[in-house]
Amino acid sequence: MTAEDMEACGWADAVLAADHWREQWQARLTLYAARSLAVLEAYKAAAGEKWRTVWFREQFFAEIDRCAALWGSVEHEQALHPFFRKQ
Repeated sequence: MTAEDMEACGWADAVLAADHWREQWQARLTLYAARSLAVLEAYKAAAGEKWRTVWFREQFFAEIDRCAALWGSVEHEQALHPFFRKQ
C-alpha cells in the first residue's frame, strides 16, 4: 500500500512532497504553534486522563483481543473490505 493509498483510506492525514516536506510540515503545525502552552498542556492532560481510566484501557485491549482472534480468517478479510474502501 502506498502513502497515497493510506491517505485515501484515512490512515494518514497527509502525504508531503519530498522536496518541500519541511515547509509543508511547518504549515500544518501552525495551528498548534499558535495556541498557548497552557492550552496544549490541557489537551495533553485530558487525553492522559482518558487513557488512565480503567474502563477505557479494558475496552481498548478487549478490542485488540477480539480482532486478534479473527486475524487472517475469511471473516476478518470480509470485515476489512469496507474499511479499505472508506473515503
